[in-house]
Amino acid sequence: MPNGGSDCCATCWFNRRNNGVAGYSHDNSDEQSYCALRSLEIDDPKYTYCSNHPWLVYQPERKMSFQPPIGPVYKMATMAEGRKIWVKSPDSEEIRGYLLELLSEITEDFTIERPYGFTLEINVILQLQEFNEKRALSHLKRIANFDPDKKDTSRGTQKNLINTAKQAIERIDATNFTGQAVD
Repeated sequence: MPNGGSDCCATCWFNRRNNGVAGYSHDNSDEQSYCALRSLEIDDPKYTYCSNHPWLVYQPERKMSFQPPIGPVYKMATMAEGRKIWVKSPDSEEIRGYLLELLSEITEDFTIERPYGFTLEINVILQLQEFNEKRALSHLKRIANFDPDKKDTSRGTQKNLINTAKQAIERIDATNFTGQAVD
C-alpha cells in the first residue's frame, strides 16, 4: 500500500486510532484518524505530517504526554511540490518555552536527517523564526557558528542547519518591537 513516508500521521502515537503506539500495527483499522495532541481530524493520515511524530523526536525521555504541539501540520500537495502547510502552528508560552529548550539542545553532533520534510532541529528554528522569538538569538548565533564542513554519515554536512539558523537570525533581527518586518 503506498504511503507518504514513515513519519506520517498513520504511524504516529498521537493518532487516537493507534492507541498510543507508533507504527503500522493499526493500519487496517476502520477508526477515523484523529490527532489527540492537536484535537484535529486527519482525513488523509498517510500524507499528513508534523514535528511531533515520535520518529522525529529522537530523545527517548520525551514521552507522548510531555510534548506540546510544535510546528505546523503538513499535507503532501503532490510529489513534485512536496509538503505544504495545512494547519499553522499553535502559539503559547509553553510551546515557545519547549521550542527554546529543544533549540538549546542542538549540538554539532545532532540527529539524523529525514529523507523528506525537515528535521526536528530545522522545524524548531523555523518555528522560532515565525514567532519572531528574540530569546532564540543567542542559541541561533551559536548554531550559525558550527563547522559547516563537519560531516555526519546520516546527513552529509550541516550546512542546511547553519543556513537556516543564519536566516532566522536575519529575520528576527530585522523586526521591530511590534513584530513587524522593518523595510
